Amino acid sequence: MKKVGKGLLAFLLGTGLYLVSLTPTFAEEAKPALNTVCPVSGQKADAKVTTVYQGKEYAFCCKNCLAKFKKNPEKYIAKIKTEHA
Repeated sequence: MKKVGKGLLAFLLGTGLYLVSLTPTFAEEAKPALNTVCPVSGQKADAKVTTVYQGKEYAFCCKNCLAKFKKNPEKYIAKIKTEHA
């Protein structure tokens, strides 16, 4: 019975590792945020509070600013573009 248990465990472990290898990774596609200053508040942007809009990543100082951005992204994107011009 121990051989069956060990064999089943090995099979399940191998299957799990195989399935994990099929999971797509997004780290390779990640690009740094375009901005270091929050386009909503003008404060320093937090690299952990980001969103992707039209294929570009934007950073914000907090979740409240992120929510405001999502309501009217073009308004804040225009602000970023004028700061980097």
